Amino acid sequence: TTAGTGSEVTPYASLSTQDRKKVTVTDDLLFPDLALLDPLLTHSMPAKISASTGMDALSQAIEAFWSVHHTGLSDTHALRAASLVTQHLRTAVHEPGNAQARFAMALGSCESGLAIAQTATTAVHSVSYPITEHFGVPHGHACALTLAEFIRFNEPSMRDERYESLWSALGVPSAKAAAEFVETLMGDIGLERRLSKLGIDRAGVQAVLENGFRPDRVKNNPRELTPQALNTMLMRIL
Repeated sequence: TTAGTGSEVTPYASLSTQDRKKVTVTDDLLFPDLALLDPLLTHSMPAKISASTGMDALSQAIEAFWSVHHTGLSDTHALRAASLVTQHLRTAVHEPGNAQARFAMALGSCESGLAIAQTATTAVHSVSYPITEHFGVPHGHACALTLAEFIRFNEPSMRDERYESLWSALGVPSAKAAAEFVETLMGDIGLERRLSKLGIDRAGVQAVLENGFRPDRVKNNPRELTPQALNTMLMRIL
């Protein structure tokens, strides 16, 4: 309904535990036989939720594309999702009754779900979990916070010709421009980019470091993530 998670087509269910950890239940039995998308149900969604869930879909698309488990099938879904969200998220946020934008976001979200159903998510999502569970930042916003920094971090692993199709889907020429695009997009749709403005100080950064390395997500990243590298990224957006 929120046009963000693509959960209607994935084999995942997420739970929050009492000790503020996010865990995922995964089983092929969770795949649906049928998924119905009705964009009309999203027209009344508040702008902040539209923005946050939309960034979740974009993050899922990018992460699925660079995941070490990517396939030709997942790439196809990831690129479609990235293109649809890139073109229509701003309009969906600022013109909530725009039927074309809402339809495109519902489809883009579903495509991102189809992509991560094959690849799972990567380090961006792993780091987002403690940001949400410990500091109450909505999930998609939490993903968006580090997405640009992870594009920069993963850039050395994204230099083959395959990535040209991702930059094209995002409407940019390079990884550097993709990171800048994500930051600009967050500003355009009203999402805060600084951790400190969201109640996360240096002690909070330490909490993210201690809880942000979920193996089932971090191991999917195209470049090995170390605590030192993550600390550097988080301090840049503090």
